[in-house]
Amino acid sequence: MEHLQRDATADRLLPTAQRFLEIQHQLNQMLPNVLSGSARVCQFQDGELVVAVPTAAIATKLRQALPRLTSGLSGRGWKVSSILVRLQPEAFHDKSDTYAGNSRQRVVSAQVVAHWQQLSDTLTESNLATSVARLLRHLRAARD
Repeated sequence: MEHLQRDATADRLLPTAQRFLEIQHQLNQMLPNVLSGSARVCQFQDGELVVAVPTAAIATKLRQALPRLTSGLSGRGWKVSSILVRLQPEAFHDKSDTYAGNSRQRVVSAQVVAHWQQLSDTLTESNLATSVARLLRHLRAARD
């Protein structure tokens, strides 16, 4: 962090960043394991702490714990009079890799397409036959 202290602009921001990191650490210690790490400190000014969360479900769970968190932070030396919870899913995009595998295009082998085609040939006119035909068109388009 020495390089930040040498920069005049960064040097002014460093105490605020350190303060945010400290209150973030205290908040994570007080949160239940289910919510730990899912809330980020956005702003802390005039006793009002603004916390960002990725989903509405987490926001609801966090709001239930606000009185305990407010008193806990006050007991640890932070002058927190209120905590506001803001829903900001874009702030957490780097945390989740749930759908990372879906971003790659998967190529289906010719053998798989042939098996689907054999199934399609044996089906009578029905919703299933229409769905299989649509799947075949999709698979062929993906292969081309």
